[in-house]
Amino acid sequence: MATANSGSPRHFRPGWFAWSASALWLLFCGLLLSDAHVGFEAFLGALVFGLVWIITWLARLGWSVYARWKGIHGVRRPMPGVANWLLEPLVAGIGLLLVHTDTLALARFGLSEPALSAYVRDVRQGTIPFDPDRDHPPRWVGLYRVYHTDHLPDSTVRILTSGANLLDNGGLACAKAGEPGGTGEDFYAKRFPGCWYGYVQSW
Repeated sequence: MATANSGSPRHFRPGWFAWSASALWLLFCGLLLSDAHVGFEAFLGALVFGLVWIITWLARLGWSVYARWKGIHGVRRPMPGVANWLLEPLVAGIGLLLVHTDTLALARFGLSEPALSAYVRDVRQGTIPFDPDRDHPPRWVGLYRVYHTDHLPDSTVRILTSGANLLDNGGLACAKAGEPGGTGEDFYAKRFPGCWYGYVQSW
């Protein structure tokens, strides 16, 4: 007499890889893709991670479908409608949506705004040492790691939160009135409330 488990379908449940990859992706989005300026390295890392994740997900799905079709025992099989396979695409989509809509960036800024405002005030009052011509040792201001501080003649304070990138660096700029001043091809985007702008330092 066959046991209760013999030949019975073993439904797929998201395993350690699915949960780990999903958690790692959300952590990646929250820490690196929520910065005031997403550097080239962070973008490239997200692209490589995403491609590896997609290929791995497709390979696992294909093997499970093949195993179910062939009736190979001892292999986890997808539920009808492969509902549980939607975990990873759903988490990936949520992460991309949060990044694309600036939700994570605004949340990080909101939590850091008091510290940022205090930092700008101290820079304008001259109580924080910095050299506008070179980077200073990294210092934490709220949830941002600041590599460079600049105080322009129009009282605009600019800070770089992504440094040592292969391409453009970037961060935040606070202007007293209107769009911040700049040099060369510096670029500003009104992504944040109050006096704050997203800032890209071009070479």
